[in-house]
Amino acid sequence: MKRKFVEYIGMPVLAVAIAAGAALASGSGVEPRSAYGPAVNVLEAEAAARHASAVFDRADLNADGELDAREYEALSIVTAELARLNGFVAVDFDGVAAPVALPIVAPKAMTSAERIRVEAIASREFHLVADGDDAISHDEYVSAQLELFAAADQNRNGVLNARELQAYAAWQAHLTPRNA
Repeated sequence: MKRKFVEYIGMPVLAVAIAAGAALASGSGVEPRSAYGPAVNVLEAEAAARHASAVFDRADLNADGELDAREYEALSIVTAELARLNGFVAVDFDGVAAPVALPIVAPKAMTSAERIRVEAIASREFHLVADGDDAISHDEYVSAQLELFAAADQNRNGVLNARELQAYAAWQAHLTPRNA
């Protein structure tokens, strides 16, 4: 649908995350620390769509069935900050959160510069996904997230493995090349 979204935002971050994921796979990484339960080892497209739907529902603060720019930017900031503090992104599996490790050496809070960068990226993403109507519908959001899933699915088998999951999580967290 909106392939330009992945090309503009996702691919550079995904490429860095995949490279960092390979380094982590060699044993230099940090396992996710959480009270969420076992880490995610694989993620199927259907589960990613359910996760995106659950995230949309939580981000739609005024419950109007759409995300406005403010809601989308808040979602991006909160996701990025929590991911950096925890060292993982939580994926919703039908109401149960499971961690996906990020390709970072040590969890830390976002800097002011990172926050400004994430806000700018979120603003651009919003306009790409909203497609000119100043709102992101549920279907537009899920479609954009499935595009990111497809971009991370390097072997095109419809399932993200550990390395592909790290790329997917890194995009969700808006990691910079410096952090990867």
